[in-house]
Amino acid sequence: MKLGGRAVRTWPESLRFDRADGLLLACWGSFFLLLEFFPNGFRLDRYYSVPRIFRYLAPISFPIVLHAAKLVLDLTRVRASGLFAAGVVTPVLALYLVQSLEATGPSHVYRKNLRAVLHDVEAAKPPVLLAEAVLASYFRDLYFDPDAQETDVVIQHDEHEAADYERWLHEHEDTLPDGTLLVTGLASFVHYGAHIDGYRLAWFAKPLGPQWKLVREYGVLSYLPRPEPARLWRLERPAGARPPVRHDEREDLSSLEGLDDPAALRAGGMARYEATDYPGARRFFRKLVAMDHPAAEDAAFFYAASFFREDNWARARHEFKRLRRRFPQGRWLPAAYWHIAMCERNRGHTGRARRLFASVVRRFPGDPTTVRMAEEGLEELRGRRGGVLVEWWHALGRRMNAAATG
Repeated sequence: MKLGGRAVRTWPESLRFDRADGLLLACWGSFFLLLEFFPNGFRLDRYYSVPRIFRYLAPISFPIVLHAAKLVLDLTRVRASGLFAAGVVTPVLALYLVQSLEATGPSHVYRKNLRAVLHDVEAAKPPVLLAEAVLASYFRDLYFDPDAQETDVVIQHDEHEAADYERWLHEHEDTLPDGTLLVTGLASFVHYGAHIDGYRLAWFAKPLGPQWKLVREYGVLSYLPRPEPARLWRLERPAGARPPVRHDEREDLSSLEGLDDPAALRAGGMARYEATDYPGARRFFRKLVAMDHPAAEDAAFFYAASFFREDNWARARHEFKRLRRRFPQGRWLPAAYWHIAMCERNRGHTGRARRLFASVVRRFPGDPTTVRMAEEGLEELRGRRGGVLVEWWHALGRRMNAAATG
């Protein structure tokens, strides 16, 4: 109507196509053409195609809605705006509302099921959690409280499609402890098209084995090409079944059979630790940790520190937290908190790291070395948060204050 109004001089100015209309039309129109008519023409590679890139950089809905809002305001400037609103604006806005609900429908369905699964998993506190890699990372890195949740969340980076996950589960099922929870039916990335990834039973060649007991069934992700409900399963082996290889029993201690002297175990472990043979050192430390001996605390600390030196932040954090629980009054407690804070920092969890560093400074004033390292960690995080300009501004303020007081 506004394009036609350019040729009708008697029409009000607000109904004529103006410069702002042209800019907005060019904005969303260019994205529209790229998304709808050139999905493969300007492809960078087979993964990062034009539709995926532009859906992230500039959601097309924003300029369209902005343009629609401008048109509504232009119509209200016409004397007969009531008639226009009844005849044109109201149906268009109603259509926008319906389509908005339709477009966000998958997100609402996914979030509802995600929150329900998260609530049950947090309440169950399983030893191990299995889920599609992206979903598992959401649980571990975004939702779980690291100080309250001891669940070992498995992140499977090398598996993608459902067949890969089914094969992994078949190969590793015997190593999982009883009580392991499995999330099925929650696909990866609502609007990304990765609907066949993860533990999708609709795409499995065979159903889950009888040792997987259904805990709860949630809503159906109706937007999927093969809809299926989200489900939570618990691993429950029958009585007398072969015990699994536990997560903390990976070290083979058979070569240390007959070596029961705590001093010899500590010396052997420390020699290999100093020689950076961390897997070899862990065998000695693990056997010593199981003993009722004062050196067990030292062994637990260096066992955890060996993972820290290998940059295995997740496992190191887990082992230092075990040290903290087993020796709540031990001499390594301040160092354990500091290492946990460093693990959080190295994993990108700066908020958690900041709180843990501050806790070290507040709780362990009698350990000046660890307190100093925690203060240095806090100072580094302040610099990360503010950047160069903020650091320069603070330095300038300190100099000005010193000059004023001097």
